[in-house]
Amino acid sequence: MHAYFKKFPSKEAALLKPHPDTTEEQWKELCDLFTSEAFMKRSEQNKKNRSKLTVNHAAGSRSFQRTRACMQRQEMRAAREKDLQEFAKKQAEMEATLRDHREEQRVEQERIRLEQEERIEREQERMQVEHEERMQHGTRAHAKGARALTAEISKELEKKMSSVMEKKMSDMSKRLFSQFGGSKR
Repeated sequence: MHAYFKKFPSKEAALLKPHPDTTEEQWKELCDLFTSEAFMKRSEQNKKNRSKLTVNHAAGSRSFQRTRACMQRQEMRAAREKDLQEFAKKQAEMEATLRDHREEQRVEQERIRLEQEERIEREQERMQVEHEERMQHGTRAHAKGARALTAEISKELEKKMSSVMEKKMSDMSKRLFSQFGGSKR
């Protein structure tokens, strides 16, 4: 309304052509306001203040405080999203590492099992050779003892290999848990 008022050379000229959105009475009050000493003084001071601005306000009708609050919310959302992405990335890395450890564990178990079978076969072959040698010497007592000894050695080997396998599994589990134990959120 003030911009419309300023188009006229005087208050009297403005009063002759009221603003289209006002009544004549409202326009008269506005013209009185626009020509009042207090309004003119405030208008001059505002002009001076605006001329001193180094940065123009570019947020429209939104205040600086509201703009700051919106920016902080956006920053918080961005930080939260970044944290979620990092968490998802770490979780994927941990799952991949866990899969790798499980695969290593499976391979180690298979290697131990094959070694155990190989040792048992070698021991059985050795015992078979000893048995055949004893049989050649003609002693049945030796043969019976050899079978018992073979069975006993096989049992002992199975126990030892089982113990070794359990220890290796326990060690791998401890390593796995120590690696991931400290990265919980």
